[in-house]
Amino acid sequence: MESTRLARRPVAPARPPLACVIAALFAASAISTVAHATEIDTGNPDVKIRWDNTVKYSTSWRVTGLNEAVTTLSSAAPNPNLDAGDRNFGKGLITNRVDLMSEFDISYQNVGARVSGAAWYDDVYNKSPQTHTPTLGAPDYLGTPPGEFPEATKKLHGRKAELLDAFVYGRTELAGLPVSGRIGRFTQLYGESLFLGANGIAAAQAPIDVVKLLSVPSAQFKEIGMPVGQISANVQFSPSVSVGAYYQYEWRKSRLPGAGEREGIRRRR
Repeated sequence: MESTRLARRPVAPARPPLACVIAALFAASAISTVAHATEIDTGNPDVKIRWDNTVKYSTSWRVTGLNEAVTTLSSAAPNPNLDAGDRNFGKGLITNRVDLMSEFDISYQNVGARVSGAAWYDDVYNKSPQTHTPTLGAPDYLGTPPGEFPEATKKLHGRKAELLDAFVYGRTELAGLPVSGRIGRFTQLYGESLFLGANGIAAAQAPIDVVKLLSVPSAQFKEIGMPVGQISANVQFSPSVSVGAYYQYEWRKSRLPGAGEREGIRRRR
């Protein structure tokens, strides 16, 4: 009897999906952060001064072409009011952004003050859109020539500087109870209410910078919550019981992405 031996073909090692490779590359190169903290020696142990600066560079690419479901009038549900963010960007670079956050803190015994600010520049939004062709052959934005970002979008996404925190605080005792308070512009969120940044009580306590939330990888919540002018106080009755109250004398709306940008609502389509 003759036996037949079947030759086994060598099996090539499995290759990771292209999407995984791209995701890994993005995770490695999408953002670079440099932080520098400086403690300033005042010669007085009761006076403490700290100046922190954080610089971030973030970039992202579009790896597919225009979404015809949004940009083609013959599609099932075309919407010329929502296609500008898709038409303004072809394959390639869609953000090229540098962020600076600066924080200054000073304290003397039980009182202190804090001032912080942020600035950013995105080269992409300081140029003309890459591939824009209006759906109906007319400008997408009133007062803006075809093939240009609106001026408000250029400022919001392309170049801006702003004051964040600016408040004073103090701690003392009243009737033997620890009391603390703050007055000025700051962000305050009660409890574990950080999920999505605008749920529950947090929705009423602080507006949200949705632009930074979507545009800057690894942004911290202190960068996303937008400070408002207010007064707050807290009384500690026991290690596990405290009562807090606040009054806001300033109202600010949440910051939504500008018309024609790529990182906002239109990106999800």
